[in-house]
Amino acid sequence: SLSETYELKRQQHLADLQRKEDEMRQTFVIRVKEKEAQLKETEKELHDRFDALKKKHAEEKKKIEDNKTRYEADMQAFQQRKAQHQAQMSTLGKKGKK
Repeated sequence: SLSETYELKRQQHLADLQRKEDEMRQTFVIRVKEKEAQLKETEKELHDRFDALKKKHAEEKKKIEDNKTRYEADMQAFQQRKAQHQAQMSTLGKKGKK
C-alpha cells in the first residue's frame, strides 16, 4: 500500500540521516583529536624552546656577572696601584725638593 511504502521510505530516509549524522560526528571527533594532538605538540615545542632560551639567558647573565666581578676587582687593583704610585711620586718629589 501507499502508506506502507511511504512509511518504509521515511524510515530509510531517517536511518540515512542518522547514519550521515553519526559519520559527521565521528569525523568531527577525529578532527578535534588531531587538532588537540597538534596543539599539544606545538605547546611542547614552545615549552622546550622557552626552557632553552631561559637556560641560555641564565648562562649569559652569569657570564656578565662574572665579567662584572672581574672588572670591579681589576678596577680596585688599578686604583690601589694608582694610589701607591701617587704616594711614591709625592715621596720622591719631597725628597727631590730637599
